[in-house]
Amino acid sequence: NDMGRGDRNRTGIYVGKGDPMPVTDLTVQRNGSGATISWTAPTEGKTASYIDIDELNYDVLRYRDSNTEPETVATAVKETTFEDKSIETMGKYIYAVIPHTANATGQAVKTEAFILGPAYTIPATFGFNSLDEFNLWTVIDANGNYTTWQWSEGYYGSIRGAQCRYNYDEIIAADWLISPRVKMEAGKHYKMTFDALS
Repeated sequence: NDMGRGDRNRTGIYVGKGDPMPVTDLTVQRNGSGATISWTAPTEGKTASYIDIDELNYDVLRYRDSNTEPETVATAVKETTFEDKSIETMGKYIYAVIPHTANATGQAVKTEAFILGPAYTIPATFGFNSLDEFNLWTVIDANGNYTTWQWSEGYYGSIRGAQCRYNYDEIIAADWLISPRVKMEAGKHYKMTFDALS
């Protein structure tokens, strides 16, 4: 104006539908040999943009053991819960949930790993032939000295398989290696054999 130029100022706002935010509160509950996956739906898009919550649907992916490529177990799920009944083999599984709207896809969110699947039947052999097999077992470091059961590739003269080292200190060794679930029947006797080296 006649008095000169004023200070400049600007503002911005996202207009239109945005990409949905990731799901939250993602949980897994064991359900027999399968799992029930639940989550909370996003209520807005990235940068606080608008999304039509009636358009929301979800893909559920499943990773097994050390595999980096997931298997899609469900698509276009409209609810915020899914029951996975398709696990045929015991393994360590991670789930991922991806939200979609009609025109956009949000980021995947992953769960922690869970040991799922039907119990082993007798006779069963545990060979500890791979890290994936070892990871089905539960390790308990009961004395808390951080030296306990671990997987060994067999380098430098050590055995390949499950291995527990001892520190030769004043702490008494107290380390447990607990097997995955094995189906047994009442009234029957079972024999367990194992190979060990010290």
